[in-house]
Amino acid sequence: MNRRIGIGLLILTVGMLMTVTPYLAEFSQSGFHIYSPSQDNQSYKDGQTVILDFSSAYKNNPFTIIVNKYCYNSTTGKTSIKLYNEIGEITNSSGGFYGPIISGQYPIGKYQILLEDAYSNAYAEFNLTITPDSYPAYLAVTVQSQNGTIIPGATVEAKAPNGTIVAMNKTSNNGVAYLQVQYPLSPINYTVIAYAGGFATESKVVTVNSNATFPVTLSLPYTGLHIYLVKVFGVNESSMTFLEGKPITLEYQVEYQGMPESNVIVYLYLQGGTSVLNNATNANGLTNFTVVPKYTGKPYELLTNATVIYNNQVAFKVTQLKVVPNTSVTLVPINVKVSETNGTPLLSNVSLKYPNGTIVTARGSSVTFNVTYNGTPEYLTIYASSLGFMQRNQTIYVNSTLPINVTLALPKEFMNVSIELEQDGKILTSPYTVKGGIPVYVNITASMNNMPVPATVTEEVKLANGTTASYNMTLPSNGSTMEELTLPKTNGTNQIYLKISYNGVTYTHSLTITSQVPPVSTLNTSTTTTTSTTPSTATSKPSDILYIIIGIIVVIVIVGVVLLFKRGKRTQ
Repeated sequence: MNRRIGIGLLILTVGMLMTVTPYLAEFSQSGFHIYSPSQDNQSYKDGQTVILDFSSAYKNNPFTIIVNKYCYNSTTGKTSIKLYNEIGEITNSSGGFYGPIISGQYPIGKYQILLEDAYSNAYAEFNLTITPDSYPAYLAVTVQSQNGTIIPGATVEAKAPNGTIVAMNKTSNNGVAYLQVQYPLSPINYTVIAYAGGFATESKVVTVNSNATFPVTLSLPYTGLHIYLVKVFGVNESSMTFLEGKPITLEYQVEYQGMPESNVIVYLYLQGGTSVLNNATNANGLTNFTVVPKYTGKPYELLTNATVIYNNQVAFKVTQLKVVPNTSVTLVPINVKVSETNGTPLLSNVSLKYPNGTIVTARGSSVTFNVTYNGTPEYLTIYASSLGFMQRNQTIYVNSTLPINVTLALPKEFMNVSIELEQDGKILTSPYTVKGGIPVYVNITASMNNMPVPATVTEEVKLANGTTASYNMTLPSNGSTMEELTLPKTNGTNQIYLKISYNGVTYTHSLTITSQVPPVSTLNTSTTTTTSTTPSTATSKPSDILYIIIGIIVVIVIVGVVLLFKRGKRTQ
């Protein structure tokens, strides 16, 4: 019996301990016994509801609950208290309270809780802190091309693990974009995505494990056609500063859809838009050009433009080169004047070619090239060309520092044009008379400097009936073509105007062609014979023969009737 009582007391004791356990974390002030918060300065997460649970020894006394926030002024360095919530006056038989005093999005920070019972002059004060559920962290995202060139204006996004975009920004001129994300007090993976026009989209997963700044670099592959400068060989490549008169080699790479593209022609233009060189890329998509900055005796900037056209796309790369005077060399002026054969100055494209193949160009009727002379003589070649004129060149010998004067007279280009008319397999001669309604073939052959040329032909036709027509065509590479022309089947005069042009030279010619209607056969019904203005070639048509046969039959019938009639009279 006693043993059973002992076991019962033990079970009761354990039950009471289990019941009391949740209230072990509690504290008391001035007769207020506080169960929740369980301690002074307890912390709550942002958005978490704060439950106040207390009892007091002052039953049926009204009391007030006040919630204040500590506000720190960074300017004055002082902390003040701001009222955020007040509940009162509350009266109940137990003298206690249970319910929420802070809920929702209260500002992060420290709060003061006051319990006041003015009737019993009892006060309790304690603090609690609302801490954020996460802290800001930053992603410093650098976006560059696959060859390391920064990409300003690229769009960068950060996605949370659930796929939601939580931050977005664009890269600045230095190719960097900053994104603010949240660190939820435990490691979190963000997916960083970058995209820009002309590039494929790239992404990378970044683990944020603190409220720090995390650097990220994304390299975007090219899409479409791109050209970029790989290397510059010369003096002071790092500062892009070069000496006048000294060769500069520019190496470019062409890529299509992010891959090097071979056998693509790249054109290099110098300042002023003059095309100086064109090269094909090798198997690695690389090509290079060597240019020689002209001498001016003073610093200047030289712009180069490398342009490539491929698969109906155009890409270009403009580079600015700083050129400074070269005081270690002597300049020899080469003065070139270009004119027509009659002495009239002629605006021309003038170029100077060095023995190593380097070409320097200029434009005008009077230009000057400054070349270096270091005591070693060399031969240079001057070329001049102008639209509508034949090219001329002259080789000069530079063996001193004295100026060299060159005069080039360009003769006008001439065009030889042959025009023949043919009908019924016969070549016609002027004055031209043709049969209307029957095709006439116009044979045109054009050559320049005794070489066939694909000239442009403009033809205007004015027919005898007042109709006009215009035609345009380009001769094939052999410079010859045959055009079919059918004039109206009427008697009259037709005019054909031809203009044949090539390389600035124009040839004009007009043709007067008389068209006639071919004669036709006629039928003489009185003699049942045919006549023609060309009896040697006239033939009866099937319709004429039919009429003749019908006529003969009619005559025979008439004769038969007459004879029959006469015979009848005799019988009577």
